[in-house]
Amino acid sequence: MSRLDGLFGSAAAAPRAADTRTRALVLAGVAMASIGIVLTTVPGVLLTLAGWWSAEHDRDRVESGWLPVALRPRVEAARTYALTGLGLATALMVAQAWILTQGVYEPLWLDWLSRLAR
Repeated sequence: MSRLDGLFGSAAAAPRAADTRTRALVLAGVAMASIGIVLTTVPGVLLTLAGWWSAEHDRDRVESGWLPVALRPRVEAARTYALTGLGLATALMVAQAWILTQGVYEPLWLDWLSRLAR
């Protein structure tokens, strides 16, 4: 379905929710934030934020009538999933900020860099 089909109401093209994309973005974002706690959680949080934005966009489309009301439960489930993922990614970012203030990264990185230099 092209964007023009959706805009001009082609008979074969029905608007669809992007809940699969939302779930994929949130899952990838939380995974990146979890792995990134060693380096940086920011890319994972940004991916999760993109997933949340996608869910909110779908919710707005349902409320405006562009998407069928029958899709509301799927859209709301994707939104809940995105909000949960965003909360988890934000908690990981706060945890990383706390770890930075405790001085954990300096010995860890010095040890890894000295092993790499050998």
